[in-house]
Parts: sequence; structure tokens; C-alpha cells
Amino acid sequence: MKYQFKQDKLKILFVSESSYAGNTGFANYYKNLISRVHESGKYRCAEFASFAGINDPRDEQVKHRFYANEVAPNDPRHAQFQSNELNKLGLWRYEKVLLDFMPDVTIELRDCTMYSYQDFSHLRKYVYWIQAPAIDSGPQINAWLDCYLSADAILPYTDYGKKVLEEELHGRAKVFKVAYPGADYKTFFPITNKVGLRQKYGIDPNINIVGFCARNQIRKLFPNLMEAFRKFLDTQLHQQDYYLYLNTTHPDLKPWNFSKILVEMGLTNNVLFSYICTKCQQFFPNKWNDVNTKCRFCGELAIMPRISYMPTPQHLNEIYNLFDVYVQYANAGGAEFPLIEAAAAGTPVMAIDYAGMGSIVHRLGGVPLKTYCLSKDINTEADRAIPNNEHLVEELKRFFSRPKQINIRNGFKTHEVCLKKFSWDVNADIFMECIDNIQFTGRQGKWGLQEDYVPQQVPDNSKLSDYINQLIDLGLQEPRLKNTLFIDDLIKKCEIGIYTNGNGIMNTDKNYAQTVLVNLINQKIAAELIRKGSPLDYEDFMMYAETKELVNL
Repeated sequence: MKYQFKQDKLKILFVSESSYAGNTGFANYYKNLISRVHESGKYRCAEFASFAGINDPRDEQVKHRFYANEVAPNDPRHAQFQSNELNKLGLWRYEKVLLDFMPDVTIELRDCTMYSYQDFSHLRKYVYWIQAPAIDSGPQINAWLDCYLSADAILPYTDYGKKVLEEELHGRAKVFKVAYPGADYKTFFPITNKVGLRQKYGIDPNINIVGFCARNQIRKLFPNLMEAFRKFLDTQLHQQDYYLYLNTTHPDLKPWNFSKILVEMGLTNNVLFSYICTKCQQFFPNKWNDVNTKCRFCGELAIMPRISYMPTPQHLNEIYNLFDVYVQYANAGGAEFPLIEAAAAGTPVMAIDYAGMGSIVHRLGGVPLKTYCLSKDINTEADRAIPNNEHLVEELKRFFSRPKQINIRNGFKTHEVCLKKFSWDVNADIFMECIDNIQFTGRQGKWGLQEDYVPQQVPDNSKLSDYINQLIDLGLQEPRLKNTLFIDDLIKKCEIGIYTNGNGIMNTDKNYAQTVLVNLINQKIAAELIRKGSPLDYEDFMMYAETKELVNL
């Protein structure tokens, strides 16, 4: 028998990657926001974590109700989980979570591509939907804009994100406030004994280091940065006194080929990478040795970071403190947490003056780096920045022409600015201000309000668009879905007869459209029976969520 919780608090569901797996910017954001909102004591909080399974020892730190999305490969449900790419983002369990927890508010902090499926749930009308999209460039594709319009409130990461929303939605976006992310200042702070830190890792205190921390992804412009650094080196008489330090992942999905780039640019002796020991877990800087090398502390196998094996936050703070200057070189970015963390660590910062990283570097009082131009991206149809390498070269020459102590002092000033402008406490206060000022409309928060839902038969004798609209009006009875890009796209796919997805080319016709909408109708029938009192199939992940909440009451 389920425990009967008190119903005296607003119920908030955070739909996340996973707040305990802090190796991504999204996870970092969720961890800091959820913990503060939950600890306020004002709300009953739950998390639906896409990239988490039950009984993971890492979730011991989680003190709120916690729904896990993943199942193990030997689980009989694994085939269903794998049958749709969106299931990995929560699609297959989203409505089950809604029906079990019945939240008043749902909150999303990720890219729109990761959560737009939630907009097409017939249960959407029962929740107040807060979106905090990570807008990393513009213009946004129409499907994303359509999703933003469905939000009841939007809290963009940066002023750039707010500008894109307001301009592209012509003032129709329900932007509440910009909620800049923060940094953990107990973890990221200036280390005053920089000479001792460098000696610890066998680095000459007198050399000059330009640093960049990022995953090894196409969006992160490692080749451009390395080319600019090569040009900078060519202006220096003592090239052996300058290093580029790349704290990055390898291997990764579609990574840059560092072996090739280093040789082509003649940088094998002037670039450092992070390696982590698989035994003692100590990180250390090292020249390129591909994936593996020997740990300089214990002699065992050391590997380059990867998404599942990253430097600890404490080691990351040391890495930032090894840098003389931090450079954020990417063609787009929603917020770019390493830029904020480097500033918190007292490292002067530079960043390409575009998108979210542009907003942040201006806010920090750092050096905005000029773009050469913007180029259209084939995947997102958005503009991507092509950096002006010559400008970076000039800024590095200017930076290193100053005495090292002046740059260190300026780094402390950057830390002080960061303290004032990037706070997780302020971020959470903005979200709670938004929540506390909610005015529910329609069925929002009224999970017990009955709906007389009896789907009607639709004759299959009309043209495609009329047939689909009748299925929505008479079968699904969710007229808000008509004229959405989801339905327009469905009609277009069926009229063309084929469409391409990540698995190849699929044939589409009226039967395909019927299957999609009949599935939605069946989901609604099942959900309405549950809302009227039929028991919900109480699966292990629901029991696990309830247990997590009970042990932390």
C-alpha cells in the first residue's frame, strides 16, 4: 500500500539527466537547483532522471523523490527502452511519473531537443511548465520555437538567450527572468601558492599557460585554438616558455584527431593534456601520449579523461589554477560552465563574443574575442561562430606583455566579480520567485478534475490532413495539437511518403499517421482510467522513488 503523503505543499517535478552525475553542465545545474529548492522546505520535490537507474550507489546524496529512467540490459523491459531514441530521454516513463506523482509544476533545464516530447502529452494541461532552455545560438528552428511558446514561464540561462527568445517569438515568449548559473565557491577558488601548485605537477613556475576545458566535440574549436596558439608562438622569441593546456576527453563521440593536428601545426612540444591514474586517481598534465600513459605518481596506467571518468572537482580547480589565462573557444554555447568555474578559480578569462559565452565573458569583465563571421550549421540551421584567430593572437600578446603578478592580481578581481554575478543561491531564488508567483489556469494542478473522455470513431475516407485533424478533434480530443509543428510535420512526412531518421529511411503514409495518433489515443484512455481510480501498474522505479522520499522525511 502506498504511503499517503501530506498534500499541503506545491509538488514540483524536475525532469533531468541526473542530478548526481555531475559530469555535464546540465547535471551540475540540476544538482545545485534541486538541492536548494528542496532544502527550502516550501515544496515537495521529485526528480525524473533520464540517465539513471535504480540502486545506483551514487544517488545516496539525493534527498528527494527520485524516479529513474534506465533499465539494465538484462531487464526484460530493455528491448522496449531501446525501441525509441526518445525513451532514453524519458518518453516511455514520463506519463507514468506524472500519474504517480501528479505534480503541480514541471521544470526543464536542458536543450529543447531533449524534452519537446513532453509538449505532446495529453497530461500537459495538468501542469505548469517552466522551461529554462540552454539556447546556444540562433536562429532557433521552428519546432523549438513552437515548444517555447507552450511554456508557462521561461527562465533563460543568459541575456543572449532572452534576446533570442524575445526577437524570434516577437514578444510572445513568457520570459520571467534571466537565471544565470553559478559556481561552487567552496570548490572553485584561487590557490594563492601557485608556485607550489606548479611544482607539485612538475611545471616550471615561470612558463606561461593558456588553458581550455571542454569535451572533445565538434562544437569546441580545438583546431582553431591550436592554430591561433601556433601563430602566437611564432611571434615569441622564447617559444619554449609558452604552453597550451587542453583539459579534454579522449576518446569521445566524433572527436578531433589531436595526433594529426599536433603534428600538422608543429605543437607536439607546446601542448599539455590531462591524464588520470586508474589506480591512485591522481590527475597530472602531460604531453600528448594518445589515450594511455604511465602515472607519474604511482607508475600505474593513466588514461585521458572521458565522460565517465573525469577529474574530480577539486582537481579541476587545480587545473584552472595552473592556467595563466582561460580561453573559451567554441562556435556556440548556452552557458559554458568551465568559463564560470575558471573565473571562480581566479583565472583571467577570454571567450568568443557570441551566444551564451559572450554574455558571460562580458558579465565577468573578461576579454570578448571577435568573430570573423557567422556560418550556418547544417544540423541545427543556426549560426555558428568562426573565430578571428588574429584577434586572439593580439590579446595573448597583450596579456603576456604584462608582468605575471599583474595578471594574477587581475585574476583575483575576476574571482570577486564572479562571486557577485554568478550565484547558485540567487539562481534558485529566481526559480522560487517564479514558482511562488504562479497563477494556475484551466486544469493546471487539478489532477482530480474528471474529464468525460470517450474517443469517437473517425471514418477513413477523407484526405490526409482532414483525417489527421479529425483524429485529433474526435479521437484524441486535444485540439491544441492542431496547427502545431508536430502535426504539420506528421502531415508533411505522410504526403511525401518517406522521411529520414537516425536509423535510415522510413516509409510513411496515412496508416503511419493513424498509428502515431492511435497510440496517443490509447495512452490517453489508459491515463484517464487511472485518474478515475483504476490502479497504476506500480513498477520498481516508482517504489524506489517513494522509498527515497520516505527515508529522507
